Amino acid sequence: GHIESYRRVWRDFDPFAKGTLPVTRLRDFLKKLAKDRNPLATALNSEWRFQTLRMELTYQKGDKYQIEFRELISLLGLHAVGPSALPYTKMLRRDEEVTWYGQLAACAKMVALFRGMKQRRQKREEAMGI
Repeated sequence: GHIESYRRVWRDFDPFAKGTLPVTRLRDFLKKLAKDRNPLATALNSEWRFQTLRMELTYQKGDKYQIEFRELISLLGLHAVGPSALPYTKMLRRDEEVTWYGQLAACAKMVALFRGMKQRRQKREEAMGI
């Protein structure tokens, strides 16, 4: 089933069974899950969903660069079934959390775009001798 597919793909990405996956490999991991027709890969359906998931996995963590096996499968399951699968009060809280992580991801994207514009402008000015 889908959990066995997840385990199989995880083994490919974590051959030494450390129980963690580098955040930089998350998109590749999800692509491989999607090739396996695993519904846990729904975070790839849109860039916003992927960035929200990534932010949720890394924000306020001791190690922002590693994702744990259980944490990832739990969040992927929540993203696949949606908050409506939760009891009402938890559903409302989950909606708020996802919205907050989505806003945080959007802010991070805007900061990255601004930095890129600033760097390109500085390079142009240096090339022009300003």
